[in-house]
Amino acid sequence: MRLVYPLFISLFCVFSMPSFGQLESSFPSQAVSYKVLQDDPKDLNHLWIHVQPLTVDIMQMNAVVGSGLEMTYLPIPKLELKGGIRGNLINAFDIQRNAAIQGAGITTQESKREQGKMVITNDFSRFYSFEVGGFYHIVDMIKNGSSKVVLTDQAEPGKTGFPEVIDVNAKSRQIIGARLGINSLSTTVSVKSAIADQNATIKGDKGTALNSKGTNSPTGFNTAYDANALYSTFTSTGFYVGAGFQRIKNLSIKTDKQGIVSNNSILSVYADFLLNPWTDLATIHAQTVSKTGTENFDLGPLALNKMGGRVGFEIRYNQASFVSIGAEVGYRPSIQGQGFYGIFKLSIPTFSFGSTHQKVANNIGKNQSLSK
Repeated sequence: MRLVYPLFISLFCVFSMPSFGQLESSFPSQAVSYKVLQDDPKDLNHLWIHVQPLTVDIMQMNAVVGSGLEMTYLPIPKLELKGGIRGNLINAFDIQRNAAIQGAGITTQESKREQGKMVITNDFSRFYSFEVGGFYHIVDMIKNGSSKVVLTDQAEPGKTGFPEVIDVNAKSRQIIGARLGINSLSTTVSVKSAIADQNATIKGDKGTALNSKGTNSPTGFNTAYDANALYSTFTSTGFYVGAGFQRIKNLSIKTDKQGIVSNNSILSVYADFLLNPWTDLATIHAQTVSKTGTENFDLGPLALNKMGGRVGFEIRYNQASFVSIGAEVGYRPSIQGQGFYGIFKLSIPTFSFGSTHQKVANNIGKNQSLSK
């Protein structure tokens, strides 16, 4: 009996090998025939317009969901200009501004038993971010490499299809360059945590003092706890300088079944140093309820950081209408200790214009092949 099982298993494997061979050959891998129509990463459009229905800015100072518009322009072969603006028009999607509108104010202690209220009357800024700059090419080289191309079959009734990806020999244009530009940002911010973190005291021009414990009234009474909701407008304008890298592919192939497919991606990555000498917090203006007159609170005692840095990427495509995405993270000029941020930008659609050559046309029909 000890010899029966090994003998049986051996015979099964021997007689099953042809069956496995037939089974394997019944699912052959289908080859894709193609010819290259275009492989020139220097043949680019000159203008991109990025329509951004969705932008997300997550900051220590605020969180905003908005929209924007960007433009990318290539005036000469070695220079790329870029400018854009992001903003918010819906109060509920600008967290700090919405909170400020709902209840910005200062609680005071008028006597042992009587509390008072001061309403902050500032015009709280909507979030916006503006930037314009250039990317100058220092090193520009063409390398031989490969490109992944996605093949998509036309859907047929009763048949499920999945995208197929093939690797094709392709040229890759690689650019290293320098970046320089200006940036500006404005947003509503809460300064309550900054007063506590920096152990600062903010004094009004009529004797009221604000600190991490609450309010010290001119009459000498202090609030029992900090019930203040302190908001102001933060603005910051300055310069950025840095370095960037681009990898460009502009490949179109003609396949026997899928027609013309391509990979014309432009990937950009960058790192910048930020210096914003014009960084400021607006003075808080507060009016006592049921009384006339306004008290002004200068936020000068709060320390501001005027330097920062960031890294980011963008991917767009060299075709008439498609999508593009971008993101960056870093530490920006801000209230001291509140500079970390992240940005995500989705552009649908991204329009592109100005190619120097005619684009290839797809003339492969259902019953055509490359040889026809």
